[in-house]
Amino acid sequence: MKRYLQIVGLGFVAPFFLFLIVFQFYPIINTLMLSFTNYDGLKKMDWVGLKNYADLIVDKYFWLAFLNTWRIWLPNILMQLALAFLVAFFFTDIRYRIKGISVFRAVYYFPNLVTAATIALLINVLLDWKHGALNQILFGANEEAFIDWFRDPVRTQFIVSIVQTWLWFGYTAIILTTGIQGIPKTYYEAAYVDGASAWQAFWSITMPLLAPVITFVLITSLIGGMQIFDIPYILRMGLAGESGQAVTTTVIYLYDRGFRYHRMGYAASVAWVLFFLIVLFSLLYFVLAGRENRRKR
Repeated sequence: MKRYLQIVGLGFVAPFFLFLIVFQFYPIINTLMLSFTNYDGLKKMDWVGLKNYADLIVDKYFWLAFLNTWRIWLPNILMQLALAFLVAFFFTDIRYRIKGISVFRAVYYFPNLVTAATIALLINVLLDWKHGALNQILFGANEEAFIDWFRDPVRTQFIVSIVQTWLWFGYTAIILTTGIQGIPKTYYEAAYVDGASAWQAFWSITMPLLAPVITFVLITSLIGGMQIFDIPYILRMGLAGESGQAVTTTVIYLYDRGFRYHRMGYAASVAWVLFFLIVLFSLLYFVLAGRENRRKR
């Protein structure tokens, strides 16, 4: 009977492991093997060793795309954390006791439920310099005053950062709110009784105890930010010149090399270099955060 139950149990978990092997492990291993070839999707592949990686190291367009990704991610995470902290702070402060917090959470989280492609199309319509709603609201029929929002590359990257912030700050706010609610309220009550201000309570109680949650937010945001694709890709369709290049992120570069220029092997090497860079930055952050925590102790 026991052996029969073991077989039945294995039968139930087998689909999960089969799915994991076919759709997770196999693509990872296959991509690694592909990165050592010159496969173009059509002809027979040849083994080229480390040539793709050597080419990639001196490929200025790859590093430009990588830099673009950081230029979009950094302002995004800074604005996202600032807004999320503001929301989490007011929702959890024991002095305000705001009612209907769950409703506000749903409202803030709502943008996260809309697909990124839909958001990108909406931004295109809103910010179109000639027919966009924003210019018409700001300047009415005075077309000479209309602003070409996507003309400047830096401004275009910042617009993508703002959109990313709007999409994700609700998610971050919920995580931070949950983290703050896990801090015993007696700490705050004692601090306020001793005459501490809200700012002092925030820096002396909330920030130190919330450090693991902030680490989680930063690492997950870094991983997601380095893979940003949807919004800049759709925005790029309507852009030309420097503005179009400014929103060419690392994953868009990977997509271009693989599916537009049919350099599958090279695109696979981009994927692996991106993977190692994300791991490197994550480890670096963990080391720095660990040192800071030890210093505070």
